[in-house]
Amino acid sequence: MPPLFSFSGRVGRVTYILSTLALGVGAVVLAAGALFAIFGFLKGSGSHAPTGPALFLWLPLLVVLGFTCAWSHLTFQVRRLRDIGWNPWIVLGCWFAVCIFDAVLAHAMPAMALRNHHSTIIGMLCNLAIFGALWFWPGTEGDQSPGGTARLTDRIRYEPATEPLRPMAVDASARGRTGFGRRGAGGTVGV
Repeated sequence: MPPLFSFSGRVGRVTYILSTLALGVGAVVLAAGALFAIFGFLKGSGSHAPTGPALFLWLPLLVVLGFTCAWSHLTFQVRRLRDIGWNPWIVLGCWFAVCIFDAVLAHAMPAMALRNHHSTIIGMLCNLAIFGALWFWPGTEGDQSPGGTARLTDRIRYEPATEPLRPMAVDASARGRTGFGRRGAGGTVGV
């Protein structure tokens, strides 16, 4: 399996599902621990908002943790899309464009926005489609090496003819036969 932060190679369904679940659980545990540490330091002071040294110590950790998890999840998505046989940069670019359009639409027309006021049903369905494809779409056959790529066209082989085409020879004994198929059902047999 390629390194955690690499865009090269492919990842199958099971590896993708287990990796993203482990990444998500790990990120939640680490973020909860960091937030508990921030608010745990402030518990005795009676304050509910992080201020002072606790904020400056833990906030960079949360930012680095968030960036690391987002980057590794992006690499898994790229490798999984490549395993499916799709160009990952086109798919992710279109997904990003739909998300931007969805956010602009939600702010321009608040009546269409979902409860969070940042997206509409369009974005939710797009995310659900990407999620479903990454989890359930079968991978393509082809080069399984870490740097290998597979495309849907890998299954179609074009092999140019090595010899020029020649007219087919016709059997002289079959010229008198009329009918259907090899048995001559519908015409004369054995002339």
